[in-house]
Amino acid sequence: MFVTLVQKNLLLLFVLAAIFLISIFYRYWFQNAIDSPPLPSVYNTYPTLEEGVHAGSYAIRPLFSSDFDTRSLSAPFYDEKSKTALIASIPGEMGERQDEQSFYKIDSEGKVTDSLTISNEYRRIHPMKGFLLHPEYYSTWWMDGDTIPHSYVKEQATYEQLKQQSDTVFYLSYKDAWNYRTDAFKEEKDVVLFLIRHQWHALYGKGLYQKMNSDELPDLANDGLVLEQVKKESLINEKTDSWFGTSFLYLTIQQDTLRFKHEMVLEGSTKKEFWRSLNYYHAHNAPFALLRSNDRYYGVQLNNSK
Repeated sequence: MFVTLVQKNLLLLFVLAAIFLISIFYRYWFQNAIDSPPLPSVYNTYPTLEEGVHAGSYAIRPLFSSDFDTRSLSAPFYDEKSKTALIASIPGEMGERQDEQSFYKIDSEGKVTDSLTISNEYRRIHPMKGFLLHPEYYSTWWMDGDTIPHSYVKEQATYEQLKQQSDTVFYLSYKDAWNYRTDAFKEEKDVVLFLIRHQWHALYGKGLYQKMNSDELPDLANDGLVLEQVKKESLINEKTDSWFGTSFLYLTIQQDTLRFKHEMVLEGSTKKEFWRSLNYYHAHNAPFALLRSNDRYYGVQLNNSK
């Protein structure tokens, strides 16, 4: 009788263990299985961004060499007047030095044509309207390649008077403008820069700072990229419906349509959630566009660009 009871208990434990293992197997195998039909063969022809994308007059090419990690770089800034863009390093990001910044100039064909690394004296330099603005000087390198710093015209006029004369106003908080050991920092002296007839004028004072929009291009992935198809490959998180997979997309620039595939994390069922690892930047009427994928930048350029 005792042996029979032990055998029954062992059998029960065996059944419970089997059910547990089957449930684990179901979760990590069956739920990872793809329940969608096979993709049409046309999607097999879609290249990856790394392979290069060509169609009509345009192509998608890497902006930098394959060993250049761009995760420490900003989103692109755009100057409407020159139809050029600028990408800046972010001090302290991904091991970047705090005391200098690098800038990469992108011409109207979507190619990197020049670069500059300069000391920022531990204060961030801001691209704006074709200029580089440091708290104590400005540079015209973005526009003309000149690396000589120019001093601001120090103003005694009122904020209202200067604003009426200026084409552009740029605000710097005292926290960004000065070293915390300086008197200017302790006095909370903000800096307001006014572009007047192609020259920057500076006004200093407490309480002048205002939030403003920069020339940094917004990410237009949800509007500029069209998601054609998704191939789910492995489940990451069942609760958030997160998958690792391949997206098949296209973008249209001028009259041309460029189609490509891209590996990414897919969250949820709406297109809005598909762009976590892919950014798209395109200024209105600009002759080129930029794509950013994880640690790489790509230019959407004229196909005859070399």
